[in-house]
Amino acid sequence: MTPWFEKYSPKTIKEVLGHNLTPIIKHAENNPKKKALLIHGPAGTGKTCSIHALARERGYELVELNASNIRNRDAIKRIVGNASVTMSLFGKRIILIDDVDSLNARDRGGITELINCIKKTRTPIFLTAIDPWDSKLRTLRGYCRMVELRKVRASTIKKILRSISEVEGVKVVDSVLYSIASNANGDVRAAINNLEMLSGDGEVTEHELDAMGFRRKPVSIFNGLKTLFNTKQFAEAVHSLDEVNLDMSTKMLWVLENLAKEFNKGSELANAFNALSRADVFNGRIMRQQYWRFLFYVNLFMTAGVNASKETSSGFVRYDKPTKILKLWKSKHRRELRKQLAQKLQSSINASISKTLEVLPFIKILAKNEGFVENYELTTDEIKSI
Repeated sequence: MTPWFEKYSPKTIKEVLGHNLTPIIKHAENNPKKKALLIHGPAGTGKTCSIHALARERGYELVELNASNIRNRDAIKRIVGNASVTMSLFGKRIILIDDVDSLNARDRGGITELINCIKKTRTPIFLTAIDPWDSKLRTLRGYCRMVELRKVRASTIKKILRSISEVEGVKVVDSVLYSIASNANGDVRAAINNLEMLSGDGEVTEHELDAMGFRRKPVSIFNGLKTLFNTKQFAEAVHSLDEVNLDMSTKMLWVLENLAKEFNKGSELANAFNALSRADVFNGRIMRQQYWRFLFYVNLFMTAGVNASKETSSGFVRYDKPTKILKLWKSKHRRELRKQLAQKLQSSINASISKTLEVLPFIKILAKNEGFVENYELTTDEIKSI
């Protein structure tokens, strides 16, 4: 029996819900400067099925290489290389290499050969990856345009599940469908699999969801903050961040970053900062004394203490990511790019990585010379990191 996620896989571009696929369509139709498009995003968001739907709808010949194939240098040269430079007898051709971030040691030379194919191709190439920032893809990224497919909204997944349940004759109410969709965390394939698993007797009930643990799932920091700042219930405020999958210090940074947005009056804001400062005092005592029972007071002042400071409503608030975390991420990302660049160049200048890092400012000057960037396969991001 065909699994439902295959049975109801999109047949046309319009059936791929939740995304703007215009960049994918244009890449297949036009002759872009960069011949490869790297589509990235979490599992189940439609990366592969989008290309399949495009090929079906437009009648393209699809040459596909996925994670189950051998994808070493010889295989890619034989399959992708030939397909990329020869004309199709069946109309226009597109090439799909699935899950490039899963290439491993047994796929020796695969990425190098893939880059060679991209340089020479006359055929649009599509790549998919869950983690496009994997270090082994750093050179490949420089030859690709990148398109992100984000997690599909629960409301969109619910529409898909409703359509399938009606065709399959499954009795299920909207609230149950929404619970299944929300639990899937943006993964359409997982949601369809869960619906199929639960509908063995032709009906899915609230009781079945509870029995299978579908109610227990992490809470996003945004929903946690919304509850913390707006609830009128003491107990709900205290537990508002319990299911947020972040450490206590990071939660505190999120609360701190968004205090000024939520509190309209100066007196309210002062009281909120006072409560948060008391939480930080207890956090410091934990660090010094390793007395972890103080976590109770950290959470109490950070949640209920801050919540009790609010007297007036601020309406809709768009929460921002803590600037400290953003600065740390940018700094770490720049250091990683500089290290990658040093690893590429160290053998050419016959120096250690540490010594190569010291002379990188001179590399930026050399990068202006014609052919230098291409010869060493340097990316724009690597040059900017210097």
